[in-house]
Amino acid sequence: ALGCGDGPPGGSSRGCRMEADGLSEKAVCEHTPPLKRQRAEAAPASQDMADSAVLPADDGCSSDASAGGAVVPPPPLLPAPEWAGVIERVKSAIVAIRVTGVRPFEDSPAGVWQGTGFVVSLEDPQQALILTNRHIISTGPIRAFATFDEHEELPVFPVYRDPIHDFGLLQFDARRLRFTPAREIALSPSGLRVGAEVLVIGNDNAEKIQILPATIARVDRNSPEYDDTNYQDENTFYAGAGSNTSGGSSGSPVIDRAGACIALNAGGASEAASAYYMPLDRV
Repeated sequence: ALGCGDGPPGGSSRGCRMEADGLSEKAVCEHTPPLKRQRAEAAPASQDMADSAVLPADDGCSSDASAGGAVVPPPPLLPAPEWAGVIERVKSAIVAIRVTGVRPFEDSPAGVWQGTGFVVSLEDPQQALILTNRHIISTGPIRAFATFDEHEELPVFPVYRDPIHDFGLLQFDARRLRFTPAREIALSPSGLRVGAEVLVIGNDNAEKIQILPATIARVDRNSPEYDDTNYQDENTFYAGAGSNTSGGSSGSPVIDRAGACIALNAGGASEAASAYYMPLDRV
């Protein structure tokens, strides 16, 4: 299995899992419906022999000290950044999505799959909006449910599928929430930059919620190319980071230190930690 969510018959989790295919490698995007494989841009380089060299144990002495020079103490360890407050603020807005779909006209087989979404608008609580990937919503009739932080499950309904980019919107009635605080996550497209430290929070591995840290390494990656040509994202760059996301995490928000979403998790590699995020300036 290429992911740990329930996938459609004969399919796999779209959690960008990579498989060897002869001398090339391919990957699939991170959810559970259609089997989508993405060609790796380059084969992984072989590990240098020097990486496995064993260094001698440090006995606390240095050549400078033995020669009478001053011993420089190591720099003090700084405390890890405090993410607890950010997680507490955003987790109520993040949902695990379960979809049952018929076979659409142009996409994958019928089946049941899982993904992630997050609330982006509570302006009208009766018609609150959840942002997720288009490949979660698919292109055909679906029946979908969202599980919130306090294990509340509500029906959600597709209201928009983007014709070009990998995102879509689901609608739900936030007034029906009894135990989970109704919250939304702000979008910050300008926060997507190289070096930004982020958390990918979502239904990774169909675990309802997982928190995966990463640092944005690229913002100019080509959009993932899949060997199933029924759907390709186009006319945009993607961001890349080593968050090691898997099946069920498609549609997860990529959260920065301010608690805003700076990108939408869409895919990744199965035999590497690489993950691919769609920039929010396309939403």
